Amino acid sequence: SKSGGSPKRASGDGAHATLTKLVEQDFFSKPKTIGNIVEHCEQNLARKYKSNDFSGKLARLVRDDTLKRTKNTDNQYEYTNS
Repeated sequence: SKSGGSPKRASGDGAHATLTKLVEQDFFSKPKTIGNIVEHCEQNLARKYKSNDFSGKLARLVRDDTLKRTKNTDNQYEYTNS
């Protein structure tokens, strides 16, 4: 059956909702890398995500001026509340 566009993966919406919740809970008051986010979700929310589940959504939050990002010394992006 065709459901228009790409098949919906449960983790897609889940990752977005999870990021929104983390923003609301001030998770980004200190700089966080995607790795930090993945780790936090696994340890504290018992949810397994891959970093690419978050990358597009993080970029959108940066464009929306919800978060800002800077490169750390390891040349990884770190995200903080803007």
